Amino acid sequence: MKKLLKIISLIFLFILCTGCSALKTPSFDNYSFTKTLELKNQVSILIDLSTDSYETQEPKVKVFLEEINKLVEYEKNRKHNEITVAMWELLTQKDKQSITRYFIFWEKHKTVSPHFAKISKQQIEIMFDLLLEYELKKSNGSGTKKLQLTQK
Repeated sequence: MKKLLKIISLIFLFILCTGCSALKTPSFDNYSFTKTLELKNQVSILIDLSTDSYETQEPKVKVFLEEINKLVEYEKNRKHNEITVAMWELLTQKDKQSITRYFIFWEKHKTVSPHFAKISKQQIEIMFDLLLEYELKKSNGSGTKKLQLTQK
């Protein structure tokens, strides 16, 4: 009888542990945070340069997009990190208003007006700030709680 009770207890514990995996909070990742901050700074510089010819900056743009793709792949391989991956995917989709779309626009039009660059830079920096804020919230265990976004 005691063996049966132990077995039932172990089965219950196993089900409880595996069933709650969807509620697990992703942990803070210093590399992810640092790389996101670095990419934010790089995109800010590239947007400032977008008032110049795309052709002169194309190598920098390509390296930047490769770095983003590497980070997205890294994020996909972190456990319980679906929200961050979804945020990155929104930020890089070609058919949405995103970083990738901005570079496609710049390439097509050869240059970008200073006003358009300024507005786009503000919007893209906000998206990066959200990613950074979310990663920081993971450090205190609130990663899966409702993310409250505040305007600065």
